[in-house]
Amino acid sequence: MNTPPPPGTDLVELAIGALAILFLLGILVLILYLLYDAQRAIPPEYRHVEPAQVWLLLIPLFNLVWNFFVYPQIADSYRSYFYSRGRFDVGDAGKSVGLWFSICSASSIIPCVGFIPALIGLILLIVFLIRIYGLKSQLPQLATMPVISAGPHAAPGGFPVTYAPPAPFPPAPVVEQQPPPPPQG
Repeated sequence: MNTPPPPGTDLVELAIGALAILFLLGILVLILYLLYDAQRAIPPEYRHVEPAQVWLLLIPLFNLVWNFFVYPQIADSYRSYFYSRGRFDVGDAGKSVGLWFSICSASSIIPCVGFIPALIGLILLIVFLIRIYGLKSQLPQLATMPVISAGPHAAPGGFPVTYAPPAPFPPAPVVEQQPPPPPQG
């Protein structure tokens, strides 16, 4: 025999659901603030995306597309700034991790299997934030270094404008050959 649930159970379930949604929204706002703060630390001339545009990720469904613009461009901003100061050891500055996070985030809406890319995306998001904040912690040291090339595209093709690969060997000296003496005879 089915017994009806005790009175007020629906309200408790609704309150628990509302608290869970508020908790997840709070985590999202914290993540977005971390991205905003990281992007704000980059000088404006090196930014590939403005810090305030990070908050557009709060828009449901739009964020699945906007991720592809925000995360790689934050990494590009850091790469451009580091390259402009002559630091080429940053690689892609987390751009590939941000791109893969965006792919996992977009594919997490697939029914039945979406939890797998969602879990992978969570791990990639943590890796991305650690990478960006590791680079952000080096910004005060870079501020004292001279600028090699400026602007948001200081590294076209992956190398700064002033980059020239070193010559493998010094040029050989030019030796003039004298014509052979005329035969005597």
